[in-house]
Amino acid sequence: MPQLIYKYGDVRAIDVIDRLRLKVTPPNHFNDPFEFTPQMAPDLLYKTAFRHVLDEEGMQEIYPEMIKNGQFSGSLAAFREEIQRRTPTLTKALIETYPQTAEDFRRRFINMISETFGVICLSNICDDVLMWGHYANCHTGMVIGFASGHDFWRRPQLQQVEYTTKRAMFDPNIELDDPQYRAQTRAIVRCKSSHWAYEQEWRQLRLLAECAAESGNDNLNYYVPIPADLISRVILGFRFSSERRVQLESILSQPEFDHVELHEACLHEREFRLVISRLR
Repeated sequence: MPQLIYKYGDVRAIDVIDRLRLKVTPPNHFNDPFEFTPQMAPDLLYKTAFRHVLDEEGMQEIYPEMIKNGQFSGSLAAFREEIQRRTPTLTKALIETYPQTAEDFRRRFINMISETFGVICLSNICDDVLMWGHYANCHTGMVIGFASGHDFWRRPQLQQVEYTTKRAMFDPNIELDDPQYRAQTRAIVRCKSSHWAYEQEWRQLRLLAECAAESGNDNLNYYVPIPADLISRVILGFRFSSERRVQLESILSQPEFDHVELHEACLHEREFRLVISRLR
């Protein structure tokens, strides 16, 4: 891992420094619609379907609905006996309906994840022309460099994105206590299309319940507080305004930011690349 990891942002990224907080984004707000949308395993095994039919937690969840809808009138014990009696039929039906169930689950998956988790997205690099254009509002924004060895990134652990041409798979046949289950979960979180490989992304998964929520335009925005010593470097975009620069320099003049380096991105005289020059 490099010594610094970077966050691209428009002029609103000043808020990261001024209020010492990072935005945590639910996956269903990402600009890549393939994120957290795994392909589904093609088949549901008989043993898996059988296990789901007899799952006690599932029975206790379904039973009240069956009573409410008038589909069953007996006790929970009687309901359990009825399920056990009809297990072969229910198992077969579950297997037959799996293709549609799997598709429905795949479509809902990202929203289910986004109700609980958000992501802090960062990059290995600070001078990518495309990212300056896309994420720093046409070079009018800034890039903030964070100390990658800081304890902040260990709880929870930073994860490096893996770029691939094959989408991650969710296989319901893998049981929770199987090591493969953790591996497939990790792949869903970390795998991204190779189209995005130029971003060289690192990410940290955060529980939204542990973040501060603020009302935005049509959505809730989530933030996590950060210590001042997490920030190591600030790079101003080539088109960063003089007014914003005065504002930022005023913030960085505070003693808690004495250690922070200030740089600016300039256009190379002959090549299609940026040159990062230190200002202080």
